[in-house]
Amino acid sequence: MDKATLIAEEAGARLSFKRDVLVMEQPSGACHRIGLKAIKQLLIKSDIYLSSTLLDACLAAGVSVVILPGRPREPARHLFPETNGALRLRLAQYAAYLDPQQRLEIAQHFIIGKITAQADCLRRHGIDLPSERFIRHVRASTDIASLMGIEGASTARYFHRWAVSLHPEWEFTGRNRRPRVIRLTLYYH
Repeated sequence: MDKATLIAEEAGARLSFKRDVLVMEQPSGACHRIGLKAIKQLLIKSDIYLSSTLLDACLAAGVSVVILPGRPREPARHLFPETNGALRLRLAQYAAYLDPQQRLEIAQHFIIGKITAQADCLRRHGIDLPSERFIRHVRASTDIASLMGIEGASTARYFHRWAVSLHPEWEFTGRNRRPRVIRLTLYYH
């Protein structure tokens, strides 16, 4: 079921929250009830009463609230729902980056994964590429600079194995950051 955007634009209306239901009372006396699970966004376009319980329930349920300005050129106000841990994850990533030892361990993990994937790729094509020596060096590295050197040497070896294994008509001599481009023009009749 697609969720809807609820637009509240009648001045003097009251929006509140009772038992998983958004309650909208209009100045005329009309009352509307909408299940909070059916709403993805609440858009406020006028001077409307909002209960703090409703705002809290919206944000906890993943409903964003946008309050549009009453006057031109004023900015809209956005209240975004809880991020389901995305903010905590981002903070943990920054903390890991700021810790040199943790940053090294994460980088080692990625480089070992890359070296292993390269060896597996070549093995699937019948080319042997022992990787144990490089993995030992990665695990023994004590700083990012030496780790980058090991990764570079391993990658150079990987591309060299492709270069000596491919048929010469492919004209592959190794990794090239700026490969020769063959231009092909198609003419339609």
